[in-house]
Amino acid sequence: MARNEDGLVTVSTGVVFRIMDVPVLAFDEVRRKVERERPPVPVVWIDGKDREEVNPQDPGYLKALEDFDLKLAEAMIGAALVLGLEVVELPDGFCGPDDDAWTEKYHVLGIDIPPKTDAIARQLAWTRLWAAPKAKDLALLTVGVQQKAGVLETEVAEVSALFRDKPKRRANSPARVKKRH
Repeated sequence: MARNEDGLVTVSTGVVFRIMDVPVLAFDEVRRKVERERPPVPVVWIDGKDREEVNPQDPGYLKALEDFDLKLAEAMIGAALVLGLEVVELPDGFCGPDDDAWTEKYHVLGIDIPPKTDAIARQLAWTRLWAAPKAKDLALLTVGVQQKAGVLETEVAEVSALFRDKPKRRANSPARVKKRH
Protein backbone atom coordinates (compact mmCIF):
# COMPACT_ATOMS: atom_id res chain seq x y z
CA MET A 1 0.00 0.00 0.00
CA ALA A 2 1.35 3.37 -0.94
CA ARG A 3 0.29 6.98 -1.26
CA ASN A 4 2.12 9.46 -3.46
CA GLU A 5 2.12 13.25 -3.87
CA ASP A 6 -0.30 13.10 -6.81
CA GLY A 7 -3.03 11.93 -4.47
CA LEU A 8 -2.87 8.39 -5.81
CA VAL A 9 -3.18 5.50 -3.40
CA THR A 10 -2.44 1.88 -4.25
CA VAL A 11 -4.07 -0.58 -1.85
CA SER A 12 -3.10 -4.19 -1.11
CA THR A 13 -5.10 -5.58 -4.03
CA GLY A 14 -3.23 -3.36 -6.51
CA VAL A 15 -6.24 -1.10 -7.15
CA VAL A 16 -5.19 2.53 -7.56
CA PHE A 17 -7.47 5.27 -6.21
CA ARG A 18 -7.22 9.04 -6.53
CA ILE A 19 -7.97 11.04 -3.38
CA MET A 20 -10.50 13.72 -4.33
CA ASP A 21 -11.42 17.00 -2.67
CA VAL A 22 -14.38 16.70 -0.33
CA PRO A 23 -15.95 19.68 1.44
CA VAL A 24 -15.14 19.39 5.14
CA LEU A 25 -18.75 20.37 5.86
CA ALA A 26 -19.87 17.11 4.27
CA PHE A 27 -18.15 15.25 7.11
CA ASP A 28 -19.67 17.67 9.63
CA GLU A 29 -23.14 16.96 8.27
CA VAL A 30 -22.62 13.19 8.44
CA ARG A 31 -21.34 13.48 12.02
CA ARG A 32 -24.23 15.78 13.04
CA LYS A 33 -26.81 13.40 11.60
CA VAL A 34 -25.44 10.40 13.47
CA GLU A 35 -24.81 12.38 16.70
CA ARG A 36 -28.58 12.73 17.11
CA GLU A 37 -28.60 9.02 17.93
CA ARG A 38 -25.96 9.19 20.70
CA PRO A 39 -27.32 7.26 23.69
CA PRO A 40 -27.99 9.32 26.81
CA VAL A 41 -25.91 8.57 29.90
CA PRO A 42 -28.17 6.72 32.35
CA VAL A 43 -29.05 8.31 35.67
CA VAL A 44 -29.54 6.23 38.81
CA TRP A 45 -30.97 7.13 42.19
CA ILE A 46 -28.53 6.57 45.07
CA ASP A 47 -30.60 6.02 48.24
CA GLY A 48 -27.65 6.40 50.60
CA LYS A 49 -26.80 9.79 49.10
CA ASP A 50 -30.42 10.90 48.53
CA ARG A 51 -29.63 12.04 44.99
CA GLU A 52 -29.32 11.01 41.36
CA GLU A 53 -25.97 10.39 39.68
CA VAL A 54 -25.05 9.66 36.12
CA ASN A 55 -23.71 6.18 35.57
CA PRO A 56 -21.38 6.13 32.56
CA GLN A 57 -20.23 2.61 33.51
CA ASP A 58 -23.67 1.02 33.10
CA PRO A 59 -23.11 -2.12 30.97
CA GLY A 60 -26.15 -1.43 28.79
CA TYR A 61 -24.98 2.13 28.19
CA LEU A 62 -21.43 0.98 27.38
CA LYS A 63 -22.83 -1.48 24.81
CA ALA A 64 -25.09 1.21 23.31
CA LEU A 65 -22.14 3.62 23.19
CA GLU A 66 -19.97 1.01 21.49
CA ASP A 67 -22.72 0.44 18.90
CA PHE A 68 -23.06 4.20 18.43
CA ASP A 69 -19.30 4.63 17.97
CA LEU A 70 -19.32 1.89 15.33
CA LYS A 71 -22.25 3.50 13.51
CA LEU A 72 -20.51 6.90 13.55
CA ALA A 73 -17.26 5.38 12.29
CA GLU A 74 -19.04 3.52 9.50
CA ALA A 75 -20.84 6.70 8.46
CA MET A 76 -17.59 8.71 8.37
CA ILE A 77 -15.77 5.95 6.49
CA GLY A 78 -18.66 5.66 4.05
CA ALA A 79 -18.61 9.43 3.45
CA ALA A 80 -14.87 9.34 2.76
CA LEU A 81 -15.14 6.39 0.38
CA VAL A 82 -18.18 7.71 -1.50
CA LEU A 83 -17.20 11.36 -1.80
CA GLY A 84 -13.42 11.24 -1.79
CA LEU A 85 -12.29 8.45 -4.09
CA GLU A 86 -11.99 7.87 -7.79
CA VAL A 87 -10.85 4.52 -9.21
CA VAL A 88 -7.85 5.16 -11.47
CA GLU A 89 -6.57 1.71 -12.30
CA LEU A 90 -7.44 -1.95 -11.75
CA PRO A 91 -4.86 -4.74 -11.91
CA ASP A 92 -5.23 -7.08 -14.88
CA GLY A 93 -8.11 -9.47 -14.30
CA PHE A 94 -9.37 -7.65 -11.18
CA CYS A 95 -13.16 -7.31 -11.05
CA GLY A 96 -14.57 -3.79 -11.10
CA PRO A 97 -17.72 -2.66 -9.31
CA ASP A 98 -19.93 -3.50 -12.31
CA ASP A 99 -18.64 -7.06 -12.61
CA ASP A 100 -20.81 -9.75 -11.07
CA ALA A 101 -18.01 -12.22 -10.30
CA TRP A 102 -16.99 -10.47 -7.05
CA THR A 103 -20.56 -10.44 -5.74
CA GLU A 104 -21.16 -14.19 -5.94
CA LYS A 105 -19.22 -15.08 -2.78
CA TYR A 106 -21.08 -12.45 -0.80
CA HIS A 107 -24.47 -13.63 -2.06
CA VAL A 108 -23.63 -17.16 -0.88
CA LEU A 109 -22.96 -15.68 2.58
CA GLY A 110 -26.29 -13.85 2.56
CA ILE A 111 -24.69 -10.42 2.14
CA ASP A 112 -26.72 -8.26 -0.20
CA ILE A 113 -24.76 -6.27 -2.77
CA PRO A 114 -26.52 -3.26 -4.29
CA PRO A 115 -27.62 -3.73 -7.91
CA LYS A 116 -25.77 -2.10 -10.80
CA THR A 117 -28.57 0.45 -11.05
CA ASP A 118 -27.48 1.83 -7.64
CA ALA A 119 -23.98 2.65 -8.85
CA ILE A 120 -22.80 4.68 -5.83
CA ALA A 121 -23.92 2.14 -3.23
CA ARG A 122 -22.49 -0.68 -5.33
CA GLN A 123 -19.12 1.09 -5.66
CA LEU A 124 -19.05 1.66 -1.89
CA ALA A 125 -19.69 -2.06 -1.27
CA TRP A 126 -17.07 -2.99 -3.88
CA THR A 127 -14.49 -0.69 -2.30
CA ARG A 128 -15.13 -1.94 1.25
CA LEU A 129 -15.50 -5.63 0.50
CA TRP A 130 -13.40 -6.26 -2.59
CA ALA A 131 -10.99 -3.53 -3.68
CA ALA A 132 -9.77 -2.45 -0.22
CA PRO A 133 -10.49 -5.46 1.99
CA LYS A 134 -7.88 -4.91 4.70
CA ALA A 135 -8.16 -2.56 7.65
CA LYS A 136 -4.91 -0.90 6.54
CA ASP A 137 -6.40 -0.25 3.09
CA LEU A 138 -9.50 1.40 4.51
CA ALA A 139 -7.46 3.41 6.99
CA LEU A 140 -5.14 4.69 4.28
CA LEU A 141 -8.04 5.72 2.06
CA THR A 142 -10.24 7.20 4.78
CA VAL A 143 -7.50 9.14 6.52
CA GLY A 144 -6.16 10.37 3.17
CA VAL A 145 -9.57 11.74 2.18
CA GLN A 146 -10.21 13.33 5.56
CA GLN A 147 -6.80 14.97 5.67
CA LYS A 148 -7.24 16.38 2.17
CA ALA A 149 -10.67 17.71 3.20
CA GLY A 150 -9.14 19.51 6.16
CA VAL A 151 -10.80 17.45 8.86
CA LEU A 152 -9.21 18.21 12.23
CA GLU A 153 -6.26 15.99 13.11
CA THR A 154 -7.99 14.83 16.29
CA GLU A 155 -10.97 13.61 14.29
CA VAL A 156 -8.71 11.87 11.77
CA ALA A 157 -6.91 10.22 14.70
CA GLU A 158 -10.25 9.02 16.09
CA VAL A 159 -11.12 7.32 12.80
CA SER A 160 -7.58 5.90 12.48
CA ALA A 161 -7.87 4.38 15.94
CA LEU A 162 -10.87 2.37 14.78
CA PHE A 163 -8.58 0.34 12.56
CA ARG A 164 -6.26 -0.58 15.42
CA ASP A 165 -6.92 -2.81 18.39
CA LYS A 166 -10.10 -1.97 20.20
CA PRO A 167 -9.19 0.50 22.96
CA LYS A 168 -10.43 0.12 26.48
CA ARG A 169 -13.41 2.36 27.07
CA ARG A 170 -12.99 5.08 29.62
CA ALA A 171 -15.76 6.91 31.34
CA ASN A 172 -16.74 9.88 29.23
CA SER A 173 -16.50 12.37 32.04
CA PRO A 174 -16.61 12.62 35.81
CA ALA A 175 -20.02 11.79 37.23
CA ARG A 176 -22.32 14.77 37.54
CA VAL A 177 -24.53 14.95 40.56
CA LYS A 178 -28.13 16.10 40.58
CA LYS A 179 -30.20 16.48 43.78
CA ARG A 180 -33.78 15.19 43.65
CA HIS A 181 -36.39 17.45 45.27
